[in-house]
Amino acid sequence: MLERLARVDIVAFDKTGTLTERTATVTASAAVAGNDPATVLGWAAAVEAEVDHPLAAALRQAGTPPAPATGVVVRPGRGVEGTVAGRHVTVGALGSSGVAGAGDLPEFADEVA
Repeated sequence: MLERLARVDIVAFDKTGTLTERTATVTASAAVAGNDPATVLGWAAAVEAEVDHPLAAALRQAGTPPAPATGVVVRPGRGVEGTVAGRHVTVGALGSSGVAGAGDLPEFADEVA
């Protein structure tokens, strides 16, 4: 195995803490459009309630869902979406295509990067 590593040119790491801490953790949050970060984390936790992914577990630990999510759809490689207390919620990477309201996010990306 170690001999094969000598031929490796590129290594990519996941910056979520999964490799270093063996678990992902939310370390900071921010929100746009006048929303409270704790409220947004709650919405995300609700949508991620049944998702089996390290980042979903981190969001569940960080947020308190205000209500159960309904109509949850997992989009592999892109994120998850559903409805929480009548509000459509999409959780995914900023670069994910098809994220509703993504036009509000460019300056937000600088804030949390």
